[in-house]
Amino acid sequence: MIKKAAALVLTVLLLALSACDYSPAANVGTLKFKVFKIGRADCIVLRTASHTVVIDAGEEDDGAEIVSYLKEHKITTVDKLIITHFDSDHIGGAAALLDYAAVGEVLIPSYTKGSSTYRRFATAMETAGIQPTALTEKLTFELDRTQYTVYPPARSSYPNNEDNEYSLIVGITHGENRFLFAGDALTERLREFTALDEGKYDFLKVSNHGDYFEGVEAFSQAVSPTYAVITCSDKNPADARTVAALEAVGARVYLTRNGSVKVTSDGQTISVLQ
Repeated sequence: MIKKAAALVLTVLLLALSACDYSPAANVGTLKFKVFKIGRADCIVLRTASHTVVIDAGEEDDGAEIVSYLKEHKITTVDKLIITHFDSDHIGGAAALLDYAAVGEVLIPSYTKGSSTYRRFATAMETAGIQPTALTEKLTFELDRTQYTVYPPARSSYPNNEDNEYSLIVGITHGENRFLFAGDALTERLREFTALDEGKYDFLKVSNHGDYFEGVEAFSQAVSPTYAVITCSDKNPADARTVAALEAVGARVYLTRNGSVKVTSDGQTISVLQ
């Protein structure tokens, strides 16, 4: 009888331990990313145990800093380069990145632009032997138990053919933590995304460098982030009304004009340092 009781207790303990290990947030490893201080421009490098994803690449002059960061962390391969749209402050440094690192896939929105910066980007991809993937439908992929979802624009054209409205929006789920990177999406794109009813996010990379426009309050309420980062500069600061809208939903707002922002997730908690 004693042996049976002991065996039962052991079985219960093993089942309990097994349940803990199987928790959705357990064993997802660590997700780290840096939102660069590069003025009114975007570059985010995301790292997990064995994979790297880059969202946007700043201005042309920022290429050297991005490559230096990759070298510092001994990163020679980028699994995915996600270019949210083709403004110079998002693709300028991409040529330098493509020249340095082996890039597995480039994801872009499905439109074209005739600027010299875009042509340099296109030439760099051609030199690297890369045919980019122009997204017209939502794409989901997983790297190191981290799920990435890329949302393309729902329309083929927007009023005034505004580049920002073509922005890819990127959502990331790491264990229990959710992150959203909104590119430079403006009113129509943010409305499109909100209509998908994807729920709340713990972290938001704020769209269009913190500019204020119609829909900022509604989008802030829909996403309701705990942390928000705005890529801005002393010369081009975030609009105080956008900061106020984020703070009104309880977000702690970080401005890259004050320094790069480094984020670490273990699947349950999030650490933000500036």
